[in-house]
Amino acid sequence: MSDFIGMLQKTKADIQSQDQQSSLTDITKVRESWLSVEGTVVAQSATVYNDTERDMVTVNAMISSRNYNGATKVLDKMVGYLTPLASKTSYTIGLLTFLAVFREGTETVLFVIGMVNQISLQQLLLGILIGIGILAIAAYLMLVVGVKLPMRPFFLVSSLIVFYLCFKLQG
Repeated sequence: MSDFIGMLQKTKADIQSQDQQSSLTDITKVRESWLSVEGTVVAQSATVYNDTERDMVTVNAMISSRNYNGATKVLDKMVGYLTPLASKTSYTIGLLTFLAVFREGTETVLFVIGMVNQISLQQLLLGILIGIGILAIAAYLMLVVGVKLPMRPFFLVSSLIVFYLCFKLQG
């Protein structure tokens, strides 16, 4: 998102120097790179998404008609309403990642606490060690053997298994 805003500012600098060709090239790059950030924008604000879609076309038309002052004003407005979303994105992703890991860890701790009264300490430690061993084997298989798997047949077979399970679970 920050790169997208940087592209808008570069376009604005070319517009202020009244270089029509560079400005048109820059706004075309902005419109092409919009595809990589539009999902983030629409997830956070539908209004900002609609305004950005409209304003990119408006800026392009203003540059073509040599209305540099109008294009500069629209770009300033775009940078103004997109900048808060850029800072929000990094915090949101960080918070989401933290909560996902924290939730899984909490579930594991609660599960183990519930089992502590049911089994002996020796059985608990043995189970933890076996679990760590199985995870190590799974990690090795994913990192070393998984690279050698042909992707197309793998996903075809796994898709068929999921499809079969969907029918089986529905009855």
